[in-house]
Amino acid sequence: MVHVHTCYTSHARQPRPTTTVLRCTNNSGSRRAHHVDLDLLRQDLIDHYPK
Repeated sequence: MVHVHTCYTSHARQPRPTTTVLRCTNNSGSRRAHHVDLDLLRQDLIDHYPK
């Protein structure tokens, strides 16, 4: 079974300017909010994919 996530970002009341909130609703109707720190994510990508 494929899980479909519909996500959109929310920039309201975020703790840090680089933090965004992904609000996700999957195909079973449950909702979750994911706080994503874009700086940390970017650093992870740089670490995992060195030039």
